[in-house]
Amino acid sequence: MLAIRSNDTFPLRQILTVIIGVCVMILGSKLKVPMTPVPFTFQTVGVLLIALTCSPAKAFLSVLVWISLGACGFSVFAGNAGMIMGPTAGYFGGMLVAVTLMSACQCYIAPFFNRLFSKKESEEFLTVPASILVGCLGSMIILSLGWLNLSQYIGSVQAWHLGVAPFLFLELCKVIGVAMAVDTLQWQKIGR
Repeated sequence: MLAIRSNDTFPLRQILTVIIGVCVMILGSKLKVPMTPVPFTFQTVGVLLIALTCSPAKAFLSVLVWISLGACGFSVFAGNAGMIMGPTAGYFGGMLVAVTLMSACQCYIAPFFNRLFSKKESEEFLTVPASILVGCLGSMIILSLGWLNLSQYIGSVQAWHLGVAPFLFLELCKVIGVAMAVDTLQWQKIGR
């Protein structure tokens, strides 16, 4: 029987990881509570899961492919493809930036964050408190870029009241839940 070397399957694993990431984003988009002008979705849960389990390149590609599919007219968003050009466009840009930065923290800065939270420096993955900190950073990026873009359409005060304030507590709950789930289920190793 022939043994398959791990190097032979590596590109396939990378492709499958990105496809799974895209599927997670699509599923998160479809789980929504309609609100105007920004719907409450679980897209940011997808961003957090991908960021805490994948390398920065795979995380970025997963979100980029998802956005590209939506731009091509596929029904992968909570709304229609016009969302990436209109008032909610900043949230999409924020997701790309946030997923990449959070994943970089997970992959490259874990020892520093773990030292902050009294864990061994050699630990490969973020602790739950460090994951929560990184997740809050990502949520702030998404909400900030979303708010900046939305402000151009409805003004900064109204954009804050409709596009940021209603989501602050919910985002914190999502971040805590995802950080605990990823740690408990040891999902950090999935996308590496």
